[in-house]
Amino acid sequence: MIFIFGWGDRKIKNFGPTEEYTCSRCNNRTFWQLYAVSSWVTLFFIPVFRLKREYFEQCEICRNARKIPSDEVDRYIRLTELNRRAASTEMSDSAYQKEKSDLGF
Repeated sequence: MIFIFGWGDRKIKNFGPTEEYTCSRCNNRTFWQLYAVSSWVTLFFIPVFRLKREYFEQCEICRNARKIPSDEVDRYIRLTELNRRAASTEMSDSAYQKEKSDLGF
């Protein structure tokens, strides 16, 4: 019996925009994107279990990135959800700023 297995298969998920920053590499001011990068062990090219998951914030212009500490991930995910709601609905700027400050941003 032959088993074909591997590791290092990566899955990338974009959660959406987080904050507007001036990038230290390209000096452009833009909203950075939150990404989750997961590494998987595969069996017959099918992902079986995740080895690790890391979260990064990335400049969309030059791809400069910074790792998000694991204890901050939930706050950043909630921020991307807030940004999505603010972009798709008639949310007032004051309501957006209040919810954003409640998250600690």
